[in-house]
Amino acid sequence: MNTEMQIVEEIRVASRQMVRELGFMNNTLAASPYSPSIVHTLLEVHAQA
Repeated sequence: MNTEMQIVEEIRVASRQMVRELGFMNNTLAASPYSPSIVHTLLEVHAQA
């Protein structure tokens, strides 16, 4: 595997680990009853307001 592909793979591994550690694979997020996609949507809507 060339250096560029190794870097890409390292980023993918780190991204998957971060998603797990931050709880994005859980059914709810941010100490709320809402799913990660709903929390993300609410944050995006608020940012556009």
